[in-house]
Amino acid sequence: MHVTQLIALQIIKDVHLRQALLRAQKFETLAIGGLIQFFHLLAHASPDIDASTKASINASLKNLMFFTHQNLLIVIQILLNRMVVKTTATTTNTSTEKKSNNYWATTLQQIVNSKMLKKVKTKGEAIQVLKVHMQNAENIIRNIIKMQQSNGAKKRIFTLMTDWLNQISTVTNEKIRETLYNIEQFRPDLVNLTSAGSGSPTV
Repeated sequence: MHVTQLIALQIIKDVHLRQALLRAQKFETLAIGGLIQFFHLLAHASPDIDASTKASINASLKNLMFFTHQNLLIVIQILLNRMVVKTTATTTNTSTEKKSNNYWATTLQQIVNSKMLKKVKTKGEAIQVLKVHMQNAENIIRNIIKMQQSNGAKKRIFTLMTDWLNQISTVTNEKIRETLYNIEQFRPDLVNLTSAGSGSPTV
């Protein structure tokens, strides 16, 4: 079972947060299992692809991975918030400060704080930020699909991804992952690819 799915189903009790995490997992699969793998296949199949197309695709994928990574940080923050961490109180002349005795948790929290674009302190904030990230990811994916289907030759992988996006609330992550697992089946779609719009990260 995927770690996000495991956390959502066995740790998270809030229904809305659970739904948001499971939905975000589907966008992660579309991004990494679908587009990243597909364009990696393209890079090996067509090493002489023109520079403008390569730069445009890379910009889109970079932005897509940015939002995927931000969602991962939210999952890590949720886990950190649920950890029972022993603390040691340090008293000075003016105040008492509690410090965690768990070096691993402290270090991980520092990394998350430095990487997370928008800090989340409550379940409501986590849900809202996840929704923003998912909407941005969907916009990038749809933009890539639109550009790649614009030359009239409908490519199977992008047709499937459009269907999944339109049914994102009901399609299962297992179905998406199982279909995309054999990325080689989409090799015929590598013909006549065009430049993809990059879409800037927005939050």
